[in-house]
Amino acid sequence: MLDHYDPQTGEFDYLAGFGVERVTQLPEGMVRWDVPAQTYAVFPVYAPTVMDGFGTAYGWLKQSGTQRADGPEFEFYDEHFHGGESTLYIYLPIKRA
Repeated sequence: MLDHYDPQTGEFDYLAGFGVERVTQLPEGMVRWDVPAQTYAVFPVYAPTVMDGFGTAYGWLKQSGTQRADGPEFEFYDEHFHGGESTLYIYLPIKRA
């Protein structure tokens, strides 16, 4: 999941995780990021070309005139993902028209 992107330095926070319904106690060294319920544009991406997929997703935002909403973007790996030759999904938060 990507958040807190700084366009001047290219730095961002990246977190690998999985969804849970609730958190009662975090093990030491773990953090919690809440992903808000909102509208997302979803882009299927072949794993070896994930960086190209982000280029395609951001190109679509620009061409379509859709605005990115506040909130984290993330990659989703479903139960069909089995390594480098699989498909994953890029989720970009967007503002509704």
